[in-house]
Amino acid sequence: MKHSVQELNDIAKEARRVTMKCIASLGKGHVGGALDIVDALTVLYYEEMNIDPANPKMAGRDRLVLSKGHGGPGLYAILALKGFFDMKEIYTLNKASLAEALVDHVAGLDRPHAKLIVETFFELPRSGPVRRRRHGAR
Repeated sequence: MKHSVQELNDIAKEARRVTMKCIASLGKGHVGGALDIVDALTVLYYEEMNIDPANPKMAGRDRLVLSKGHGGPGLYAILALKGFFDMKEIYTLNKASLAEALVDHVAGLDRPHAKLIVETFFELPRSGPVRRRRHGAR
């Protein structure tokens, strides 16, 4: 192990704190969906994945496939803590006025220093009645 269990717990705790600050800065968000993935992301990004924030395009790097819509803020917290981008970018979450704002439904991260770290292939479909109500149909 690269980190002790206590160190991983501390990283995850800080990632949860950053995630909450990110969502709070927006004034709304899906807290549960963002927080419940933090422990897994901490282990993946700090122990398992072959990645290098200083060389995000390195050959043979691992990629994460995230198919969890509201997990974005938790992922962004881990990526910022790991050094893939500046922590201040966390506070761009869903800011429609910013062309390079982070979005809670991760479709890919396109930053010069962290391009396509995440590739979201699909979201699981919602049940029929819920889907129709969401889109205004009866």
